[in-house]
Amino acid sequence: MINLLMNFKWLDLIDILLITFIAYQLYSLFHKTRAFRILIGLIGLGVIYSLVKSCGLFLSTWVFQVFWQVLIVLIIIVFQPEIREVLERANPLSLLPEKRGVAHDPSMVETISQAVFRMAGERTGAIIVFKQKDDLQHLIRDGIAFDGEISEPILLSIFQKYSPIHDGAILIDGDRIKQVSGFLPLTEKANLPTRYGSRHRAALGLSEQSDAFIIVVSEERGQVSAVQYGQIKRVPDTKALSTLIVEHLSQKKKKSKLSFQDLISRAILDHWPRKLATFCFVFLFWALLAGQQNYSLDLIVPIEYKNIPPNLELTSPPKKAKIFIKGTRKLVASLKPDDLRIDLNVSLAQLGRRTFYLSKEDISLPAGIQLEYIDPTLVKLDFRDKSDSQVHDRIGKNDHRDNSKENKSRDNNR
Repeated sequence: MINLLMNFKWLDLIDILLITFIAYQLYSLFHKTRAFRILIGLIGLGVIYSLVKSCGLFLSTWVFQVFWQVLIVLIIIVFQPEIREVLERANPLSLLPEKRGVAHDPSMVETISQAVFRMAGERTGAIIVFKQKDDLQHLIRDGIAFDGEISEPILLSIFQKYSPIHDGAILIDGDRIKQVSGFLPLTEKANLPTRYGSRHRAALGLSEQSDAFIIVVSEERGQVSAVQYGQIKRVPDTKALSTLIVEHLSQKKKKSKLSFQDLISRAILDHWPRKLATFCFVFLFWALLAGQQNYSLDLIVPIEYKNIPPNLELTSPPKKAKIFIKGTRKLVASLKPDDLRIDLNVSLAQLGRRTFYLSKEDISLPAGIQLEYIDPTLVKLDFRDKSDSQVHDRIGKNDHRDNSKENKSRDNNR
């Protein structure tokens, strides 16, 4: 671990932060759902698989590999709605400015609000779905085509208890009722308050899979709630409901303008314990996998010349060379340049300039480390007779002594 941290690079930090962001978004999407428990189980299996592979257990690794191949298909089937929502959130076109919706007739909005609170006063349950951009045909099942006007008598007659089409939701598209008695997908969120009945769970389920705006009237409590994007908000009166309808259907909901510093602060500090826990988990997972990752590194290592013939002397040889090695990051990170050297055997050297090749046999590497190549692959060495070198050194020393005597005699004459 220490060696990995010592070789930690800024690209590794970007890698960890990117996966942390994705993991936190998945956590936010699946939190408090049955799918979240499945996701935790898959993560646990992934950790076990990594440990098994790192320990070199052949049979267990093979079984897990076969299991993961089948599991990928199962994940696509089980998490199809969630995968679709993740892809929609990641759509870069969603960042582009959108056209505002068509302005709705104020009298129609007032009619809906009055009808909703009248049903709430009479304890008549109701679900009203307002279509926006997303297609709802694959989400609303068993609906009956209607295509009727929006009026208070029609709304009250649809949801009155003795109506054959009261048990379901109506779909409003524009200024028309397009469908009645439709059944919505239930939410998979667990631990919801007991006051939320089947209508609230259905509204939540649809809002989690689309951008639909939904009004729910509770039959038991006579309360009105607005649901969108997986959030439920209680509505106190007709004025507040009319305002919400206009905001959502006209897409004029104001977005607060935040400075760059505020955005960064919110991205880090909002729900920071969860984000910190996600970061720590991703970091530990990265450390576990990084040690097994194939990694390449180039090092400058010294060259030592072995077995020089006793009658020869090597003049001005290259002292270093570059080697390129490959292995698991854990092993490569533990290497130090001082621990490696090239031992070149020159026992066959002869007088003059000779060429020697640097090969893998000239360097000893720890187990698990492979040598890719050496630069340079060959060196040209100059050998001279050692006796000539000794004579040359004596002549040089005598010349130096004579020069010293001459310099002293000149100094005395002065």
